[in-house]
Amino acid sequence: MTSVGVEIAKDFIDLASPMGQCRVKRTRAELTAAFSILPDDARLVMEATGRYHRLVAEVARRVGLSVRCVNPYVFSLYRRSVSPRAKNDRIDAQILQRFGEREWDRLPESETPNPQMQRLKDLMELRDTQVKL
Repeated sequence: MTSVGVEIAKDFIDLASPMGQCRVKRTRAELTAAFSILPDDARLVMEATGRYHRLVAEVARRVGLSVRCVNPYVFSLYRRSVSPRAKNDRIDAQILQRFGEREWDRLPESETPNPQMQRLKDLMELRDTQVKL
């Protein structure tokens, strides 16, 4: 099994695997193209990042890849234990890949959210933000 670390940003993602690293735009077409060239046994490990990780997980599942989302707090503790001297998206993708190789069996399987429920949650978050403003 090949673990692939995925660091997600607003406009792009960084992928790290034993075969190398790359940066891909966070669009449905770009993600589909990138994920379709990964080995069939690839397993994606990513941090849960609010809403940005949802599209990545959805596209990966449609291509047939296994996906696990890591709790950001747990991952931050692991990152500190590895103690890299720098922190950037490329390094985080490498550390996520390493974390996935060692901890895959302990990570809970990511659920495929119900689209209607997810839309409702998004609308409730938007409402909360507007009320606070």
